[in-house]
Amino acid sequence: MPGDVVELVFPMSVHQINANQLVEADAGRIALQRGPLVYCLEGKDQPDERVLNLLVSTDQEIGTQFEPELLGGVQTLSLEGGLVERKTSPMDAELKSMRLKAIPYYAWANRGKDYMIVWLPIEVRQARAVE
Repeated sequence: MPGDVVELVFPMSVHQINANQLVEADAGRIALQRGPLVYCLEGKDQPDERVLNLLVSTDQEIGTQFEPELLGGVQTLSLEGGLVERKTSPMDAELKSMRLKAIPYYAWANRGKDYMIVWLPIEVRQARAVE
């Protein structure tokens, strides 16, 4: 009928995709996927722009929200992470806890040059300490 609106809701949970352990550079890392989209962390969205120095946990609830004013309107992910401030050993580090925001991978670099990461370290040995 004229004026009718059809709204479809497709529940899409966030999946943590483990990197192939045979790819040495990505071993001990995960990527985040929601529906068909892969997400990334871009420096502009974080409390600290150094996204290459982060460590995340696989044991957490990852939140989602639609942000209509961001990049023309995107669904973002919210998760806890830690900035690796100093490695005390190859298997241990001092972390500064922070809330992280992930954006769809297709949307990065639309706000100027910035740091970006898709494969997120979940093991201290893969995380870089702040220099």
